[in-house]
Amino acid sequence: MESRRWGVRGAGWIAPTFARDLSHAYDGVVLSVGVRTQKSADQFDEAFDIPRRRGSYAALVVDPDVEAVHVVTPLSPHAEHARMALEHGNHVPVDKTLTMNADEPRSVVAVSRSRNHVATEAMWTRFFAHVVTLRDLWADGVLDTVVMLHADHGSWFEREPTSRLFAPELGGRTT
Repeated sequence: MESRRWGVRGAGWIAPTFARDLSHAYDGVVLSVGVRTQKSADQFDEAFDIPRRRGSYAALVVDPDVEAVHVVTPLSPHAEHARMALEHGNHVPVDKTLTMNADEPRSVVAVSRSRNHVATEAMWTRFFAHVVTLRDLWADGVLDTVVMLHADHGSWFEREPTSRLFAPELGGRTT
């Protein structure tokens, strides 16, 4: 089977996890990373053997060999970054949360439909082993009708007002 060729837009917290985990997939390879500076791109490659390291986001999305661009930048430019990748012919999973507000996804979907490319929120929890196992058990009839499901995912972070997690202009919450 031919490998799917991925680009990663951004080199922050999620990017290394995605690159490492994709190396375990039978049909996926990170071909390129695009970040704001060449120095950051080269530092990202110290941990991963990525053949193409781009010092700009634009250089990543115009690479004709990249089929999909995983957007893992901070939340505030997600819509812009997704549209740019779609406009250049890439499928685009966007790290959660998809966009800053309810209006921005409409513009992403419009470009996605006009280019006939997939744009989606990258809900990686869907692929966790325990979630896959539960879906398989349900599909195989081992589990009966689900009456109730309660699930929580929580993380605690030190309050840092300038962090993307807390700064409202970056999509963070003050509470």
